Amino acid sequence: MTSNILLYTRLIKRRVKHKKFSEHKFCLNKTFIVLCLLSFCLVINRVEAIDDKTAEVLYEFNIPAQPLSQSLNQLSDLSEISLLFPYDLVENKMGSPVKGLYTAQQALTIILRKSGLEGELSDKKVFLITPKRQKEKSLLESIIALIFSPAQDSEDKTENIVVAAKQTKEIESIEKIEIYGIKDGLSKALLTKRAADSVLDSISAEGIGSFPDNNIAESIQRVPGVSITRAFGEGEFVSIRGFSPGLNLTMVNGQQLASSAFELETSMTRGFNFSLLPAELVQRIDVFKSPEARLAEGGIGGTVNVHTRKPLAQKKAMVAGSISSSYNDLTSSKDPKVFLMGSWKNDEETFGVLFSGDYQQRKLRRDAVEVLGYIQNDFYIDGELVGEDILYPRNIGSALFQQERIRNTIMVTLQWRPNNHWDVTLNAIDSRMDGDNTNNNLLSLQHSLKTFNHPQNAVSAVTIDEAINTATVINWLDTDPAFRRELSIGTISRQSKLTTKATDLAIAWHKGAWDIKAQIGHTKATGGSGFATFTAFATNGDFTTNITDGIGYTDYGDIDTVNPDNFTLNNFVQNDISNVQKQQFAQLDFEYQTHGDFITSVMFGAKYQDMSQQRNRLRTQGFLTAEQRALTMSDIVGDNVSLTPDDYLNDISNNAINNYVIPNNDTVINYVQNNDFDLRDDIFVSWPYKIKEKLTALYVQANYYREINDIVIRGNVGLRAAHAKTDTLNFSNLVSQIDAAAGLYDYHGEGESTNFLPSANVAFDFDNDIILRLAAARVLSRPTYTDLASQLVLSEEPIFQGQSGNADLEPFLADKLDISTELYYSDASSVSLAVFYYDIHSFVAKRVAAVDVYDDGQLWDITRPYNADGGHIKGAEFALLHNFASLPAPFDGLGVKLNYTYVESESTEVDPSTGDFLPLAGLSKNTLNAVLFYSKDAWNARLAYNHRSDYFEQIEREFPRFTDSAGYLSAKLSYRLNNNVTVFIQGQNLSDTVKYRYIGVQARPFQTSNTGRIVSAGVDFQF
Repeated sequence: MTSNILLYTRLIKRRVKHKKFSEHKFCLNKTFIVLCLLSFCLVINRVEAIDDKTAEVLYEFNIPAQPLSQSLNQLSDLSEISLLFPYDLVENKMGSPVKGLYTAQQALTIILRKSGLEGELSDKKVFLITPKRQKEKSLLESIIALIFSPAQDSEDKTENIVVAAKQTKEIESIEKIEIYGIKDGLSKALLTKRAADSVLDSISAEGIGSFPDNNIAESIQRVPGVSITRAFGEGEFVSIRGFSPGLNLTMVNGQQLASSAFELETSMTRGFNFSLLPAELVQRIDVFKSPEARLAEGGIGGTVNVHTRKPLAQKKAMVAGSISSSYNDLTSSKDPKVFLMGSWKNDEETFGVLFSGDYQQRKLRRDAVEVLGYIQNDFYIDGELVGEDILYPRNIGSALFQQERIRNTIMVTLQWRPNNHWDVTLNAIDSRMDGDNTNNNLLSLQHSLKTFNHPQNAVSAVTIDEAINTATVINWLDTDPAFRRELSIGTISRQSKLTTKATDLAIAWHKGAWDIKAQIGHTKATGGSGFATFTAFATNGDFTTNITDGIGYTDYGDIDTVNPDNFTLNNFVQNDISNVQKQQFAQLDFEYQTHGDFITSVMFGAKYQDMSQQRNRLRTQGFLTAEQRALTMSDIVGDNVSLTPDDYLNDISNNAINNYVIPNNDTVINYVQNNDFDLRDDIFVSWPYKIKEKLTALYVQANYYREINDIVIRGNVGLRAAHAKTDTLNFSNLVSQIDAAAGLYDYHGEGESTNFLPSANVAFDFDNDIILRLAAARVLSRPTYTDLASQLVLSEEPIFQGQSGNADLEPFLADKLDISTELYYSDASSVSLAVFYYDIHSFVAKRVAAVDVYDDGQLWDITRPYNADGGHIKGAEFALLHNFASLPAPFDGLGVKLNYTYVESESTEVDPSTGDFLPLAGLSKNTLNAVLFYSKDAWNARLAYNHRSDYFEQIEREFPRFTDSAGYLSAKLSYRLNNNVTVFIQGQNLSDTVKYRYIGVQARPFQTSNTGRIVSAGVDFQF
């Protein structure tokens, strides 16, 4: 060739905003398009003809099933042959995969086989894409027909035009005007789901941005079969198909990210705390409901993989971000949130840098009425038995929780791709959340009727609900100085902080039939409830407890709860609880393209993880003298007191005490520390442990693709071998804090397991846009940290006995089956139905075992976890996405997204109070998501409702605790001012949902709480 002139043009999208200007704007658009396309014709006629042998050149293709536009771009890049097609021809269509040695024409035919399109090399050596059975036209004829078609039916054609010619760095690109909206995000997510070989749901970056969500968990809950656990109104942990958060696996860019939690409403699990990550960091989220051998093990319910952005996939230089402020109607605070992302790459597009930072400040408040457990005992009035083995509320309190959360997240990605063979990516993330908080509680302390030699004149009257065997109304008497009834004002102030850090390096190499990827990294998280100080002031008197309203309250009679002189110092305790989680990992993956007629590639690899989880707790107790117990609240803090907010408990109860005095806890702490108080560190430690896990996995997976009678059969089959070695170190309650600080653990446990995990996925693609999927696999999740290494508590009286964790626990194992069918119709619309079944091999229960604790021949009766018999989970998922594009304007921007999941379970966990079997923890039988959206021109709007039915949490003081069914309503409205700036307003928990938790039955309340509505407004920008 004597010249090599190539034209690079980009997507041009224009929309008519106002009808009265539509003709004028259409003409301008058409003129611009005519000039561009005629210029293209003139340039291409000057290009020297490509050698005829080009059509016979064989290229090595490895293009997966993906959106058709992406497949065509890859074909053009590899073959260096330009493509010309109207954009609306390929929008929302899938390209078939092509792997092996083919000519460019053969590869194009394979890619288009399921699209209803065809492509042919024109006499100008440009691939022309047209609908099938359309009369062949030359390149110039196609352009002329496109330009001069009648205006009334050509708006869509001229609105989106792609001239995908081969890129060159010497020619300046034509302007690219992109319009993003709700529909775009849903379309991308739908295409990802459709192209997957396994059972998968996806959320794209546009989809996340369109949801009124604080974090990733609240976005994922829109996926069928997914529900979330909320803490103080914000989503934290994800459950998939009824499995609790610790039984699912979360990865970021294919690797686990260490995390921790404040442990205020939830205990430490293997689940990932999504409140640490802002949604804006994410490019795409995939939720795998059926495993593949190449994916890490650890999620029985499913695996969540969060993909972050890469710089070489962005524009050459880009700055984007969001600035907003939110208002909570309980805290009356205006809380800022700022997100900023910048991306740059060099002219050669071989090196790029992406930086993102997030700052969010939130003030939280939770109003609650709490019944802290139930006790079972006999009731007497004036020495006469009036009830046997009756349940009654242990304590009833009016709790006010307040917290300020400040989240700072920084993520940096460096990417180097010197040529088509190498791709090196370095990711680093640092997320920190400060969460200092206080919890105040006006609490009735009626103590237990089980106390030895307790007087039988403690109650003057009692009302017993025989249907639930519970005393619902009790008049307590303050008659015996040894067992006085107390009204306590308790305050816990915590200095809490969570951190998560991770660094990983991924090196990918491709040449010929081989793809090799190596990845190494490190991640660390710290957290826990932190350093906490508990102070209590109390008074005595007669009072009445009552739970007949289904919420619970205490009538304190004549006691003045706002007078600080009525309360004297009763308790002073300090705790320091911290968790540290670490992981180092290394992974090596290979893929070989076989170019076979059925097996298209073989994958194999290995992964090693060195993990640890450590929990520490130190406790200091104040031993108060009689004089110190006589100090009033006023004596200690003076006027440094406050009252509960004026609107406290307004949305919860008309009966509970909603006004009481609150001491400044910092003032109390300073007073105690600067005066002669006897503060002693606990002689013995409590709750500490350290777990070390070494995980090794090997896998092999074969991917296949075959077309038989216009039915495409694709999928994978594989085997993963997972080995785990566990070491636990913990202190018994007989170890002093001095020995604990020196690391003198007195109990060591070991465990080891090997499991083989086969998996198979198959998808049948039919010509009429129907996909049938079948999947079968064995899956596992590892035991909780507390089951592996809870503290060893020993007692030598009356026998050698105790309780502990069990390092030798086997993982949770299950065999699962998925069957689903999906119909893709119209524009970004689909309907699907899936059924699933899990045969769970074992659950963790507790029993007594004879254990030689110190290897000295002395056997102890230790109550500890063991692998009990399993059960099953079965359910169904229904999902619908429909765009009403056929409606007349302006209603053609409407759409609806619905999904519903039904799950039922059978487990071996037993209700200690009734002997009945309980459902799996965290499982809701019914989960519903309903989204109504509008996306047209500059407007985007969404109204989203999420509902889940009640679910079992855990055993609370020998009785099962449940969370009642609840629904949450959110909304967002945005308007695009121009191509760079969008303004929005959004609302969360617009339904002002009250969260209700109960013990055993709904008439036995545990906690009723409210966190308020949140309204935010802000601006998104991109330059």
